[in-house]
Formats: sequence, C-alpha cells, structure tokens
Amino acid sequence: MSISKRQIALVIAGNAFEWLDFVVYASLSSVLTKLFFPNTDFNSGLLMTLAIFSMSFLARPIGGLIFGHLGDAYGRRVALYTSGGILAFTSIAIALMPTYETLGIVAPIILLLVRVIQSIAIGGEYPALVTYLIESSPTGKRGLYGTFAQISTTGGVLLATLVMMGLNSWLTEEQIIGWGWRLPFGIGFITLLICLYYRFKLLETPEFQAARKKLTHFTKAPVKEALTQHYRSIIFIFIMIMAPAVVFYTYNISGQMLVKRLPVSDQVKLWLPVFNAILLTGLMPVCGLLIDRLGWQKVMGTGFILAIIAGTPIYYIMQQPGLFALLSAQLLWAIIAALILSCVPISLVDSTEVSTRTTVLAISYNLCLVLFGGFTPTINLMLSNYNPVLPGVYISVVSVISLLCIVKFSPQAYTQQLQRA
Repeated sequence: MSISKRQIALVIAGNAFEWLDFVVYASLSSVLTKLFFPNTDFNSGLLMTLAIFSMSFLARPIGGLIFGHLGDAYGRRVALYTSGGILAFTSIAIALMPTYETLGIVAPIILLLVRVIQSIAIGGEYPALVTYLIESSPTGKRGLYGTFAQISTTGGVLLATLVMMGLNSWLTEEQIIGWGWRLPFGIGFITLLICLYYRFKLLETPEFQAARKKLTHFTKAPVKEALTQHYRSIIFIFIMIMAPAVVFYTYNISGQMLVKRLPVSDQVKLWLPVFNAILLTGLMPVCGLLIDRLGWQKVMGTGFILAIIAGTPIYYIMQQPGLFALLSAQLLWAIIAALILSCVPISLVDSTEVSTRTTVLAISYNLCLVLFGGFTPTINLMLSNYNPVLPGVYISVVSVISLLCIVKFSPQAYTQQLQRA
C-alpha cells in the first residue's frame, strides 16, 4: 500500500518546519547576538552567534550514524518519529530559552547544546524522510514522490522568509528583541507536535517489509556494514551531490546575502527571496514527472550541463540594471536548481542497497552537506567580494565533477534486487 496524500503532507510538514527553525535562526542572528552576547562588541558577538550556527552544523554526520542505524535496523518509521520528537523538543527549548540577562554565560552554552541536539536530529530527518517517501511510493511515481522531500525543504525556506517578513512588518525592533523572536520557534513546536502524533500512526514501508522477508543479509550493525561493504556507494553519493549541495545553499542561503548587492530597489530585494522560493517549489513536481518518464540520470545530467554553461552568465546578468534582467536570470537559475535538486532523493535511494539504505544515505549526504553545503555561503561571499560573477564559476566547476561522476559511475538501481530476490 502506498502512502496517502494526507500522510505525505503530515510527514513532510515536519521537515518543512524544521527548515523554518534553521533559516529563522540565521535570519535572527543579529537579535540573538544582542540577547546572548550583550557584553561583547556587536561584531564579535555576531561572530559567536554564527559560530554556534556553524558548530551545530558539524553534528549532522553524528545524527546520520544514529538515525541511519535506527532506520535500517528497526525500520524507517522508527527513525522518522524519533527524529521528529527530538526536533519538537529542541524547537520549544529555543522558544523558551533564557537569555544572558537571566543565566549569564550559561545561556549561550545551553543554546549551543540545544542547537547541537537539533542538528543531530536534522542529520537523521532528511535521510529517513527520503527513504520513507520513495519506498512507500506507487509504481512509476518514485521520482515524483521523492520531490516531496525537496518541496518540504524549499517550502520551509519560503515559510521562514514570510515569517521573518511578518515579524519585521508587524512588530517593532524592541518587541522582536523582547519576545517576538520566540514566536517562530513556538510555531514550529506546535506543528511538529501535530506531525509527530501522525508519524506514530505510520505503517512501515512496503519495500522495507518485503526486503526483510526476502533478503537474508539484514544486520543489526548497519553502520559497520555500510562502512566496510558499501563504501563505494558512500563515495559515489558524496561526489554526486557535491553540486546539488552547492546549488541549494547558493540558491536559498547565499542568494539572500548576495541580493543585497544587486542594482535594484529595496522592495525588489525584499520580495526576491520569496519569488525564488515559490518558483523553485513550483518547478519541483514538474521535474518529478520528468524523472519518472526519463530517469533521474538524464534529468540531473541536464541540470549539471546547464549549470556548467550558464553558471557564470547568470551572475553576470544579475549585475545588470533593470528588473527584467534580474527576473530572467532568476528564472533560468530556478530551472537549473529544480532539475538538479529534484533528482537528489531518488538518486540517493537508487544508489543504495535496501538493507543499509538509510545508513549509507545518511553518512554520505551529511558529510557532503557539511563540507560543501555548510561552507558554500562563506565561499560565495569571499568570491563575490573579489568578483561578483565568481560564484557562478564555482557552481560550474562542482557541476563538472558531479556530472562526470554520474556519467562514469552511476550504479544500477539497487531496488531491482528486490524483484530478483
């Protein structure tokens, strides 16, 4: 039995609201600096606030190991509701967090610990979500169902952008500093709690259940098996998603920083991230249909080729005055991002064996995200300081590497083993 539309919405909503927390924290960095590092100069305090953001990011691979083990040894749904529970706890913990005024230096230490726990859960949330969605999908719709995981991510970024616009429009700076900064995290907690209730009711995926009956090599130590027997898959996935990681963080995170330098009005700069998020989210299911018709290798490969060719020209066009040039560049950029990012879920699942799928996926995905995704905003900012078009060159270079990877080493879908077993 495939997953229902209602179940899809409830499952992906948890991931969407976790991305809301993720983006809101970055957006509120200046406010959090005043609340948790008031006795330092602002620049030093901001650096420490962002350091908490970056340090917690490093905990994701740990989460990948923990939840990869849960997903492969005990079931995908176990990993999903466990990560969801932890994410709900960390959301309310941040919403109720005492500040420096109450606890002194202990407050930022607690904030760091909560963010680390949150990142551990995030490290397991996406791999478990992707695996569950695709293994529960109807025949011939694996690509489309996989894009729902990406839609939840881009939708979370869109929601965070709208929430921050609402906070800045409806509340004064004093109100945001006083209590308004807690609202987005509280909203995330309530929604995650509702999603968690329904996640407990989820059935295990048909593919996992079938594999349990047909395959004899399921292990209670999937991490060890993944590292010793499936390390080639880990390396392949790591290289394959280098470009998607850079594209995602460039489009969603770096774009919000670089837009401030564009030769357009402040109103356009305010709404451009919203336009980008809506555009990318809307294109995802279209690409999912293409994946099911043509195969993810062709769709992703087309995206890589376009990124190689158009990466630098896009950034050049964005520097030109006029709204038409900017929107044209953003449309092309969104098409490239959608072609590449929509393929990530199905490519991850099809490149892993069912018995160690969540573990292999989590290890490779999280390591790549830390090394390439996490550092992309910093790299792009440094490159753009030297020359505004250089981020496009960076995207083109990593796209060449990932393209060569899928052309030369793309494995056959491991899911075919189930039919032969």
